[in-house]
Amino acid sequence: MTVTGQEITDYVDRVRAALADLPPSVRDELTEDLPEHLAEVAAEGDGALVDRLGPPEAYAAELRTVAGAEPGRR
Repeated sequence: MTVTGQEITDYVDRVRAALADLPPSVRDELTEDLPEHLAEVAAEGDGALVDRLGPPEAYAAELRTVAGAEPGRR
């Protein structure tokens, strides 16, 4: 299965939604390179992004942890 542009867009949208409690500038910083990263992951092999990276919400939680941005913290 080839990853489509729409699948990348949907994944990014779900990651951003999971980070909706963060200030927009923080959310934007955490996700600014995400579409390009997902396109690279897609080019590396077959399979849906969810199968390869896990659910977008889990990916968002990892981004949040790395950035030290706890849920609900502004």
